Amino acid sequence: MKIVATILLVGLSPLVFSCPAKLLPHDPFESYDSIVVGEVVGVRLTEYIAQRTEAIEEGDRFVRYFSNVTADYELEVVVDRVISGPESRTLRVVAGGCGVATPQMGDFSVLFVNASRAIPIYSSEGGIYSDYLLKVGRWQLEQRRDR
Repeated sequence: MKIVATILLVGLSPLVFSCPAKLLPHDPFESYDSIVVGEVVGVRLTEYIAQRTEAIEEGDRFVRYFSNVTADYELEVVVDRVISGPESRTLRVVAGGCGVATPQMGDFSVLFVNASRAIPIYSSEGGIYSDYLLKVGRWQLEQRRDR
C-alpha cells in the first residue's frame, strides 16, 4: 500500500504543483494601472535568493522547484513608451507566476502593471510579443478615437 501511495504521489505531484496555463494580460486593458514598453536593464531573483539562503541554512545545497511557476523576481526597465498610466523613464516592478518567462538583458517588454506587480511579455518570447504589441497599439488607437 505504501508503494502505491508513493507512486501516486510522485506521479501526480507535477499536476498538483503545476500551472493550468501561462499568465497572460487580459482585456480590458483599462484594468491595469499602467502599460509600458521598455528595455530590461536589471533582474534580481528575489524569491530564489530567499529560498537559496534558507536551503543553505538548513544544510541543503540545492533549491528544488516542483512546479512550472516562475519564482518572483524584481525587474528594472528603462521605459521607451508609456501606453497608459503615469509618465516614467524607469520602472521597478515584481514579476513571476504561472509560465512567466525570465528575461534576458536587453530584452524589450510590454509590461502590464498593477500595484508594482507586472505581467511581462518579452521580445525573446517570439510571436507572442508581436501579438501583444499589436493588441496594445490597437487598444491605444481606440482610446484616442473615443476621446
